[in-house]
Amino acid sequence: MIERALYNIAFSEEWGRQMRFITGPRQSGKTTLARLKLKKENTEELYYLWDLRSVRNRYKENELFFTADKLSSEHKLWVCFDEIHKMPKWKNIVKGIYDSSHQEYNFIVTGSAKFGAAKRVGDSLAGRYFTFHLFPLSLGELINANSFSSPPAAAASAKDFIREKIDANVKSDGELSLLLEYSGFPEPFIRGSKRFQAKWSQDYLDTVIKEDIGALTRIIDKEHLYDLYNPLFA
Repeated sequence: MIERALYNIAFSEEWGRQMRFITGPRQSGKTTLARLKLKKENTEELYYLWDLRSVRNRYKENELFFTADKLSSEHKLWVCFDEIHKMPKWKNIVKGIYDSSHQEYNFIVTGSAKFGAAKRVGDSLAGRYFTFHLFPLSLGELINANSFSSPPAAAASAKDFIREKIDANVKSDGELSLLLEYSGFPEPFIRGSKRFQAKWSQDYLDTVIKEDIGALTRIIDKEHLYDLYNPLFA
């Protein structure tokens, strides 16, 4: 598993009681990142995928249903709500849960790019969360992931910044070639198969155009989007 730069940043204790909202493109590794945190905190059973009817039904029966799945601890327990933005009035759900139990629990809330867009409209969660955006793999992560325990220090000048980047990446031709060939999305990158990457990319494109763009825009004839995409990347 590739260590993601965002892990140590998003889950740093300096962010205090605030929920950690992890957003970003589909299949960039948001769920993997969150579940890795739960595993390290020994609270793997406190992962809840809100796509599942069983999770939704448990919430309807008891708003604090997750408190029954782990014995009390001396330390705050980490909980992950994945894809909760698909629930009607999800912000009110998260707000109620957080206000009732943030003394005993830390919360991770994950979602796709449209989750980030919906979150900004009529935000009722002000002061209760910090947002962290997970991008696909970067060259910096591949060659020096362990250096990302905190945000990078600001360079003295633009010239120094450019020089530092060149020096850090000068021996990274192999990693760069892999990124260009298999993309920065973790699954095709780790698989390292051209056939897998080609099939994955086409299915990914179909999902983004049919679901994400359809949810965020009023474009009716989405076939033209394929026409725009294919000449550039075919």
